[in-house]
Amino acid sequence: MDCTDAATQYSMVFSAYESFNGYSLTLKGWSVTVALAGMLAAYSNSVTRNGRIALVLATLSTVPFWWIDALFKSWQQGYERVLQSLESSCEAILPVMGLWTEMHVSNWDGLMADLQAWFGQPEGAGPFLMLLYPGVFLPHALILVAGLILAIGFPPRTEAEAPPRRKTLR
Repeated sequence: MDCTDAATQYSMVFSAYESFNGYSLTLKGWSVTVALAGMLAAYSNSVTRNGRIALVLATLSTVPFWWIDALFKSWQQGYERVLQSLESSCEAILPVMGLWTEMHVSNWDGLMADLQAWFGQPEGAGPFLMLLYPGVFLPHALILVAGLILAIGFPPRTEAEAPPRRKTLR
């Protein structure tokens, strides 16, 4: 393959690789919106009887978004090898992926490698381990923990627990 074909293929694969970041941001936005709207609705007056159940269900609504985000991130990880092989095959291509990997190797990457070896997945993280990756778990896990803390420590009041309403004189 000559460098012109490799560069064309590289740009196509790189645009597909980058599109996963857009999907991830969209999923994070929907996760936060759906969960927080459900949590606020659980504290409304119309849901007072089953407020704790509604709060837990709203909190658990982040789990499917978290899973899909991890799945997309694991698919995105598969593109990294292709991009690195295309970078090494042609000197005309700036080694973006290779340079990024060299500059951003951290202890977290070592921990992920240890987890991959422990779970027997040497080829890639897969969706289960990607659930633990900071770029994946941050909004979802925070909302999940916050919602469960609210459900356990500060559940919505029932009508019997609510303070009596004052009647206004007109």
